[in-house]
Amino acid sequence: MPIKEKPTIVIKREVSFIEILCGVVIIFFAFMGALSAYKNSMDKTISQQYSAKAFNLSKEKLDEIMKDRSLHGYRYINNGSYQNPEKLTGENTGFVRHIDIYEVKESDLLTAQAGSDYKRVNVTTSWGPTPEQSVSISTLVTNH
Repeated sequence: MPIKEKPTIVIKREVSFIEILCGVVIIFFAFMGALSAYKNSMDKTISQQYSAKAFNLSKEKLDEIMKDRSLHGYRYINNGSYQNPEKLTGENTGFVRHIDIYEVKESDLLTAQAGSDYKRVNVTTSWGPTPEQSVSISTLVTNH
């Protein structure tokens, strides 16, 4: 008697349109998340580059003011001696420097007081309208 083989069952599984659509949606959201992370990273990098440039421009102006102190004396250092605001041009287009010079109390070096022989010099360089888009540096100039 011949041996009968058991019939094998073959199940064919086809992918439905809904399954394909779900896969595409999942891939889309994963791609959008990665793209968003990349954009945020680039924004922070650009902001750091602008901050570094603004810091250097502020430092450059403070160095110029300190040089003027050495060449022209303490009385020369005042708001009228410098263009304010100073819109920069050339490779620094888009940056604006603001200079604020005022005499301060000797005791705290912050509170305004005329005739104290201590001047606070604040230089702020900005590249946009928000406070996060600016860098401020301060120094003290004395008449001693």
